[in-house]
Amino acid sequence: MTSTGFMPGYQQPQSVSYNQASKYCPMCGKPNPQEARFCISCGSRFP
Repeated sequence: MTSTGFMPGYQQPQSVSYNQASKYCPMCGKPNPQEARFCISCGSRFP
């Protein structure tokens, strides 16, 4: 980690918005694509 608080090579995640066909994470409530197996925000596995 550098003094700026960023790790070299790390890219900030893009803001993602989904339509009403999204499924929401039961742990954090963030929208995810229907085909997602894990939450793109917190990494929780979908049932």
